[in-house]
Order: sequence, then C-alpha cells, then structure tokens
Amino acid sequence: MQTKRIEIVFHNKTDGHGTLTLSDGSSYSCVGKKNYKYDHDSTVNVSDKENPHKSREFNCELPFAIKLDGTRGIYIHQDVTSRNGNLGFENSHGCINLAVGDAEEVYNFVTGRTRILISYPW
Repeated sequence: MQTKRIEIVFHNKTDGHGTLTLSDGSSYSCVGKKNYKYDHDSTVNVSDKENPHKSREFNCELPFAIKLDGTRGIYIHQDVTSRNGNLGFENSHGCINLAVGDAEEVYNFVTGRTRILISYPW
C-alpha cells in the first residue's frame, strides 16, 4: 500500500496563510503561525487522530485533530476561533487550522500512514 501524502505550503513571511494539498488532489486554505519552525517531513497514522482532542494547555476542544508533534502540542485541526467562515488567522499558537468542513475531510483522508511535508519561507 502506497503512503498517502499531505503537503502544506505557507506562502510568505508576513502571515501564516497557506495551502494544504492531499495526494488525491484536494486542496484547502489553512493557517499556521508565522515564523514557527515546523518539522519539514513527518509521518502520521490513525493513532495520531482524535475527534475532538481536549487541549489541557488551552482548555478547549480541537475538532478533527491530527497530531503533528505531541511533545510541542502541534495539531492540524478545525479552526476554533472562526467567525462567519473566516479562519482566525491571528490566533494560532503553532497548530495548523482549517475551515469547518475542510478539517473533517483532511481528518478522514488519514486512514493509515500519511506523510506530511511542510514548507515555509521563514
């Protein structure tokens, strides 16, 4: 079985806007934290998924969470601060946020080993 891939590309140095693309060709807007040093290449599995993840650090639930780095508490998840469908771009502490609906699709895409590649200009 071929490993699935998720590629995340952050576009510029001034904000955390980016694009998350699945190996099936689906693409989604996302936001992370500008200047955050994400791991460039990692692998997740079904055991890294949790819906919702209960963050003790921020006392909130993160819907459709996929753990990127458990040591640092970094997840891909549904944005919990969005207003009227707009991502809460200024609020990421390092997690990669997706819009309602998009996060569930990415979450459901991870059905086994999935390689995550992240690039950024900072």
